[in-house]
Amino acid sequence: DKLPGKIIHLKEIGLTYEPLVPVDWLCCDMVIPPRETIKVLERWLQRRQMRHFVVNLKLPDADPWPVIRDAQKFLESLNWPKKRLKHLYHDRLEVTLMGSDTE
Repeated sequence: DKLPGKIIHLKEIGLTYEPLVPVDWLCCDMVIPPRETIKVLERWLQRRQMRHFVVNLKLPDADPWPVIRDAQKFLESLNWPKKRLKHLYHDRLEVTLMGSDTE
């Protein structure tokens, strides 16, 4: 479905979808294990499929800290000028990873 502007809505499987050409944004809020979400982000980054990203990681109820530490290490390993991990107050069971390849 084409929406106004440059937005195209696709009904695809989020774990395996890859755009035909690089896009400006990857926005990901899938209800899947956090390490699977990081794998999706890694694949998109390796193939340079987007310029910016906002990705939510769903945290496990019991002991979320290993997931948070893994996410921090992952972001630290990126050679991107802007990157951030944020725990938003109203999303207590998830953290948000954000990044941009521009200053």
